[in-house]
Amino acid sequence: MSDNRQPDSLMEMFIFEANQLTEQLENILLESEEKKLISPENINEIFRIMHTIKGSAAMMSFNNISTVSHKLEDLFFYIRDEKPEFEVSTVCDLVFKVLDYIRYHIENLENGEQVSDDQENEELVKMIKDYLAQIKPGQGGKVDIVKPDQSVKQPTSINIQAGEKQDKNQGAYKYKVTVFFEDYCNMIIARAFMVVNNLSKSCTNLTYFPEELNSDDKTISYIMDNGFELNIYSDLTYYDIKDLVEDITDVKTAVVQPVAIERIMEDTSAASVPNTSKQEDQSKSPVSPEPNKAEREDSRQTAVKQNIISVNINKLDKLMDIVGEIVISESMVTKNPDIKGLELENFSKAARHLRKLTDELQDMVLSVRMIPIEMSFSKMHRIVRDMSKKLNKEVTLEIIGESTEVDKNVIDNLSDPLMHLIRNCMDHGLETKEERIQNNKNPIGKITLEAKNTGGNVIITVSDDGRGLDRQRILNKARKTGLLTKNDSEVTDKEAYNFILLPGFSTKEKVTEFSGRGVGMDVVKQNIENVRGSISVDSEPGQGTVISIKIPLTLAIIDGMTIKTGNNVYVIPTQSIIQSFSPTKDSVFSDIEGNDMILVRGNCYPVLRLHKLFNIETDVTQYENGIIIMTEYNDKVVCLFADALLGQQPVVVKSLPKYLTKFGLKQVGVGGCTI
Repeated sequence: MSDNRQPDSLMEMFIFEANQLTEQLENILLESEEKKLISPENINEIFRIMHTIKGSAAMMSFNNISTVSHKLEDLFFYIRDEKPEFEVSTVCDLVFKVLDYIRYHIENLENGEQVSDDQENEELVKMIKDYLAQIKPGQGGKVDIVKPDQSVKQPTSINIQAGEKQDKNQGAYKYKVTVFFEDYCNMIIARAFMVVNNLSKSCTNLTYFPEELNSDDKTISYIMDNGFELNIYSDLTYYDIKDLVEDITDVKTAVVQPVAIERIMEDTSAASVPNTSKQEDQSKSPVSPEPNKAEREDSRQTAVKQNIISVNINKLDKLMDIVGEIVISESMVTKNPDIKGLELENFSKAARHLRKLTDELQDMVLSVRMIPIEMSFSKMHRIVRDMSKKLNKEVTLEIIGESTEVDKNVIDNLSDPLMHLIRNCMDHGLETKEERIQNNKNPIGKITLEAKNTGGNVIITVSDDGRGLDRQRILNKARKTGLLTKNDSEVTDKEAYNFILLPGFSTKEKVTEFSGRGVGMDVVKQNIENVRGSISVDSEPGQGTVISIKIPLTLAIIDGMTIKTGNNVYVIPTQSIIQSFSPTKDSVFSDIEGNDMILVRGNCYPVLRLHKLFNIETDVTQYENGIIIMTEYNDKVVCLFADALLGQQPVVVKSLPKYLTKFGLKQVGVGGCTI
């Protein structure tokens, strides 16, 4: 155990925990700024968060993160105990700077880069020290803050030769410590390292079991069932040891048992037992009323219950791929051409049972990957807060439906689009306070972020009550850039507003920190389409703008309707199909440009002959001999003409191979391939 390198699993846990804590800290700060008050509970929580980050960073030897966290911990320790007067906004600004600094380095770690000391670290430490000096009375601008321990030992470098008696430097008392963690703790191995790290500073001959703290299920399960066991020699008392361990985050209880009471004397080899009489001050004795058997058993029983575990997303991706292959294999077996037309009753019964189990497995894996969209929504509070200050606009952000669940990969592709949309609302959409007052509007602007389920999709709307979009200005810009070739009167409002989604399009004359380059909305559209979603824009001048995003719940496996054209088979997502029907000979007609149209319940819709679109030879060329499938995508309806419907089945959609993407198949309607 002499290797000082941190295992990858420990690094992953550190990053995971740091991201969780920084997100929690940001929410506390935003709430405090909104209320213009940092409550005692929030002060304690901020102190605890910084204490945890400091300890974890020190354990990983990230001294810059540890140093800044320690200084901020000092600040909130003083605020908590001395209760000085301070400006909430100033303190929040300071903590936000530290928060951004920590996040920056955590992001570097996620990208495989090294964390090293930098000038910004020194500047932040100085800012915190200077502010602490301001709120401390009579300090004359000089504050003596305890420096963090830079010589934190790595758990892997501790002397663990059990039973080896040392010289006079060995601790006076020997203890067996059993640590039980909270049921919900997702960072058991990291917490175990922190226990070892804390105890190693004040004890000798430390041994622990399990000896190999790896993030495997067997080790975690053992610690949850039996606790994390340590044997130590120390001069500390029972109470000191217990407090030292139980002060660590997520530690439920520490059972401390004095195994032997030995004093290693400098001038004799004999050991003498210290006085443990009742008259002696209890705080000086290592012995304490030992928790009775029932209490210990209760701790062990409670520690066994662990209802939630964290799983690496790569493992879930791999599991989803395997389930997808199982779905494909099941279809290949049950629809094998070799058994077509055969009456196999037992085989059909087994195939139906297999399909049932496959569907259940698919649903279960999909549900595991579903997480609340709140993770993406909550980040928008910070953007609104920062831009409100920079643009001098008062804005409230209302969030609706944050508990709506979406696939993890969809969530990952949503953060950037939502950020761009919120920034556009702040910069383009909402007026200044003075403008709103002149227009008899509430001086405080409002942005609403809403999510809701509709069938197999999630609809996300971002709306504001600002000035709205200027239709004529957009059309003028579109004509100037060559995007518009027909008369303004022929362009619907929706078509006009959708120009802002095109690359390089911006009506802002002056480029600012937030907008004007014409790249934001193009990125939004591209990211949404990457997750098979669509986006549309609607607006009312003087009243505001509504941007709607429609995305599938999951990206992996879809329900599809298979259709046949010639010898080719295509799949249409079931959720896109409105209806299918056999047309009559006279129901289809041509418009003045020669395009096929069909009249359905008083409305005309365009018809696409798939055999013409994809240049396929087929005997079914007359409408009365084939079938029409009415489909909807991005609020547009089109009728597809095919030879026949083959049936419904789950489909695993794979990306098009690179050698096919150069032919622009996506532009003609082919989104992917499957078996």
